[in-house]
Amino acid sequence: MAPAQIAPRVGRRHLFRAAGAGVAGAVLAACGRTETGPAPASDGVFPVTVEGIEGPTTVDAEPQRVVTVGTYRDIDAALALGVVPVAAAELPPMIPGGITPWAKERIGGSPMPELFATTGGMPFEKIASLAPDLIIGTDYSGLANDYGTLSGIAPTLSSASGYNKDTWQVTTNRVGQALGRARAAADTVARIEAAIRAAREQNPGFAGRTFTIGPVTPDGTVYTINSTNDASARFLSDLGLTLSPSVLGLAGDRLPGRAVVSPELLRTLDADVMILSYSNAASRQKVEAEPLFQQIPAVRRGAYVPVETTTAVSIAFPSALSIPYGLQKTIPLIAAALTR
Repeated sequence: MAPAQIAPRVGRRHLFRAAGAGVAGAVLAACGRTETGPAPASDGVFPVTVEGIEGPTTVDAEPQRVVTVGTYRDIDAALALGVVPVAAAELPPMIPGGITPWAKERIGGSPMPELFATTGGMPFEKIASLAPDLIIGTDYSGLANDYGTLSGIAPTLSSASGYNKDTWQVTTNRVGQALGRARAAADTVARIEAAIRAAREQNPGFAGRTFTIGPVTPDGTVYTINSTNDASARFLSDLGLTLSPSVLGLAGDRLPGRAVVSPELLRTLDADVMILSYSNAASRQKVEAEPLFQQIPAVRRGAYVPVETTTAVSIAFPSALSIPYGLQKTIPLIAAALTR
């Protein structure tokens, strides 16, 4: 919009922020409320067999006692389809209470899943004592080693392509098949994809603008995403943004799609919007006190967006439940940063 077309006393910055806030609300409406409601109906077709990287998973009847052993997206996929697991892997300490806020909201008044720790290894005896009729392990990094034991307890669903390689759409649809809710899964995917499209269409100012994003470890080590295939990068790209070329050439780390950014390379993080996530206040204070950090153009003009861990997780491990949360939290922040 040209300046002459803007109504008196209303600047472009205020319009951009208002648009971002408006889209955040519209996203929730488009996705539907995440609270527990009537569960989607079963397709009623069993047995079903779902192919996976660890082998086929055959489910003879509609699962009644589901256990999820993956980190973030397994429980999300089940909950998005109206199934509350009897037990689930506890999330890392950086997530208060061991379960995400979007999962809590979806569970609503239903009994909470029993959470079990996996830091010392998968608790096979505990899982067996729960008498599951389906184990979902699409988001479990150690499934290749533990698949034999878990599948001896109950049919166990692995990923299609390997840990952290399936898209949220693939995971939702495959979990839907195993639960006998393939139609509900397809409807859920279509609804969330529509919300993402709506967010992009209602924020045309995002198109072509550059971004960088990455986590900061508790000790203050700065990472940045250096691959367009990373889930966080895809999330922001779906909104029309472009991963900054300045980080694409950075040498990778042991974690795929990430690079450590030493103090002398901090300027490579500059972009139209620069996002860093922090798990504690001390690491943020350490990074922001670094003189070379303060000299980054995005920081100097106010286009630097610090976010807390939960928001970062919602877009780094996207699911049918976390995406609405991530859109609601990030769109206003990005819109504000792009006005500066």
